[in-house]
Amino acid sequence: KTRLALEVAAGGVDAFPGGVWWIDLATATTGDAVAPVALAAVGARETAGRTTLQAVCDRFAGAAALVVVDNCEHVLSAAFGLVDALRSAAPEVRIVATSREALGVRGEQLVPIGSLPSDDGERLFIERALSVRPDLDVDANRVVIERLCARLDGIPLAIELAAARCRSMLPAEIDSRLDDRFRLLRGGRAGAERHRTLQAAVAWSYEMLDDEERHVFQRLAVFADGTLVDGLAAVCEMDEFDVLDVVDRLISRSMVVTTATEFGSRYGQLETLRQFAEDRLVDSGAIEQVRDRHLAWVGRLAGEIAGSGGTPRAGAGFRRFCVEVDNLRVAVAHATGTGRHDTAHRIVAAVGSCALDRQALELFDWVRPVQLESDWTDAAAVCAAYGALADQNRGTRPTDGPIGGVPERFLDTNPVVMLLHSWLQLIGFGRWRAALDLLERIPLSSDGLRLAVDVAWLGCTGLGINNHRHPVDLDEIDRRGGAAMARARTSGDELAVAQVASWYGGALAWARPERALELTAEAKGIASRLGARGHFDRAVAMSGIALGNAVATGHLDRRMAALEMRRLLAASLEEGMMHMAASSSGPAFTLFARRDPDAAILLVLAIKEFNGFDYELILSEAGVELPADLEPYRTRLARMSLAEVVGQVIAALDRVIADAEAAPEPTGGDS
Repeated sequence: KTRLALEVAAGGVDAFPGGVWWIDLATATTGDAVAPVALAAVGARETAGRTTLQAVCDRFAGAAALVVVDNCEHVLSAAFGLVDALRSAAPEVRIVATSREALGVRGEQLVPIGSLPSDDGERLFIERALSVRPDLDVDANRVVIERLCARLDGIPLAIELAAARCRSMLPAEIDSRLDDRFRLLRGGRAGAERHRTLQAAVAWSYEMLDDEERHVFQRLAVFADGTLVDGLAAVCEMDEFDVLDVVDRLISRSMVVTTATEFGSRYGQLETLRQFAEDRLVDSGAIEQVRDRHLAWVGRLAGEIAGSGGTPRAGAGFRRFCVEVDNLRVAVAHATGTGRHDTAHRIVAAVGSCALDRQALELFDWVRPVQLESDWTDAAAVCAAYGALADQNRGTRPTDGPIGGVPERFLDTNPVVMLLHSWLQLIGFGRWRAALDLLERIPLSSDGLRLAVDVAWLGCTGLGINNHRHPVDLDEIDRRGGAAMARARTSGDELAVAQVASWYGGALAWARPERALELTAEAKGIASRLGARGHFDRAVAMSGIALGNAVATGHLDRRMAALEMRRLLAASLEEGMMHMAASSSGPAFTLFARRDPDAAILLVLAIKEFNGFDYELILSEAGVELPADLEPYRTRLARMSLAEVVGQVIAALDRVIADAEAAPEPTGGDS
C-alpha cells in the first residue's frame, strides 16, 4: 500500500500547486507522537498560542496540495484526528491515507488493496531474483515461480523475501521449504524493521488486535479453506452474532477474507496468516482443545448432511459436503491421529454416499487401514465397504470374498454393507444374478432403503440386459422404475431422482433407447447442476449404451453419439477414474468396433481384468470376432496402462467422428 501511495504521489507532482507532502506515521509509537511527526514531515514550526496539530494545519491554509499520510493503523485514533483537522482547516487539500483499516473520517472513500495478480507477482519475483542472481534461468524455473507466488498468497513482501533467497537457493528449494515460511523468509530486504521478515510484517498487524479479535483470529486457523459462521462460532464457543461482530473488525483490518457462497459468507485466511495464527495457538497450548471442538463440529455437520438424504434438503446437503471436504479431511486426520478411530469411521460413513456422488474417493483412504481385528463396528464396516467400491472405481481389481475384508456377519446384519456388496458383485465381477440374490435378503426397514434397493435392482437388470442380453421384462422394469421415480420425486431429493433416472434409463437402453435417452438426459441435468460427478458419469455411460443401440438401429446420428462417448472418456481420464473410463468404453463398441477392431479387442481384454461382463458377445454383435490367438494382444496389453487403452478408444472415436464429418450429407431417410 505504501508503494501504491508513492505512485499516486509521484503522479500528482504537477497537478498540485501546493506540492505533494509525505507524512510517515510508522515512527509514531503512540498517538501523542502523531502531531509532532507530521509537523516535522511538512517542515512547519510551532507558534505561540497554537497547538502542534494547528501548526500542521496552518502550513496548508489556502494551499491546493496533496498530503499522503502513510501507516495509520497502529495510531488510528490520532491519525483520524490529523486527517479530520486537515480537511476542516484546508478544504483544497487532498489526502491519501494508507492503513490496514478504515479511519472512519466522514466522506472517506476506501480502495481495498488485495494480493498481487499472478502475472504481477511472478514479474516481481523474477525482477528481485535476477537482482541477486543474474544467471537464474527464468524459463526453466517459470512453473516453480508461478507455484511459489500462488503459495505466498500474492503478498508482495513475501514474494520479495522469497526472491531474495535466490542468492543461495534455487526456486524449487525455496518452494520445498515454504511449509516453514516464517523461518525461511527473514532478512534479505532493506527498509523498516517490520518489513525485514515475514514474521515481523504479520506480527505488526497481529499486535494491534484486541484479545477478542486474537481469540477468533487464532481459532479460524484450524479450518481448512475457511468456514461459515456456524463453524467459527462452534470452535470459538461464541454466539454467532458476537462472532460476526469480531469477524467484521478482522475483515476491516485485512486479517480475514470473505467469500460469498450459496450458503452465505465464508470466512478464511490467507495461508500465510493462517500459519501465523496456528503458531500462536500452539504457543498458547490451546491447539488440541480447539481441534477437538473443530472435530465435534465436523461430526455434527456430517450427521446433518447424512440426515438430509431423502428430503428436499439433499441437494443442499450434498453441496455443503462438497465445500467442506477439506474440513472433513482435517477433522478425520485429527481423530485418527489421537486414536479416536470410531469417531473417524462414523464421520466418513455418514458422508460416504456423497463422496461417491462427488467422486471424492480419497475420503475413504483417510480411515485406512482398518485394523480392528475383533472390534469391528458398523461404521467401520461401512467405511471398508465404501473403500472397496471406491478402489474398484479407480481401477484396482477387487478381491473375491466379503467386500473390503469386512467380517461376514455384516453381510447379514448391516443393510448398507449388503447393498454396497451387491454393487461390487455387479460392477466389479459382472455377477448380476448374485447381486440380485443379495438384494432380496436386505430388510426393507425404511423408504430410503427400499428406494436404494430398487435402484440397485434397476442397475442389475440393466447391466444384465446390456452386457449379457438377459431377457427383457419391460413390464417389471416399468413397474419398479416408475414406482422408484415417483418415490424419489415425492421425497424432493434431487440426487435420488438423478440416480433412479440414470439406472432406469440404463435398464431401458436396449429395448427403448429413446425413452432411455430422455431419462438419462434428466439425470445428467440434475447431476451437472449439483456437481454430482458420479451420477453424471453414470448417466452419460447409460446414455452411451442407449446411443449405441439407437445408432445400431439407424435412429440416431453416429457422430453425435461418438462425440458424447469421447467427452465422457476424456473427462474420466483427466480425473484419474481409470476403471470408470474403461467400463464406460463398452457402449462405444457399436460405434467404433468395425472401424478399429484392434482397439476394440484390446479394450475387451483390459476390461475383463476388472469384471465378468460378456463383452465378447457385444463385440460379436458389433461385427468383430475375437481371434483364436490372443497372445499378441496380451503381449501388447502387458506394456500398456489402462489409460493408454482408453486413449486408443478415444483415438478410434476421433476417427469415427472425422469419417462422419467427411461423409456427404444424407439425401433422405434416417441418419
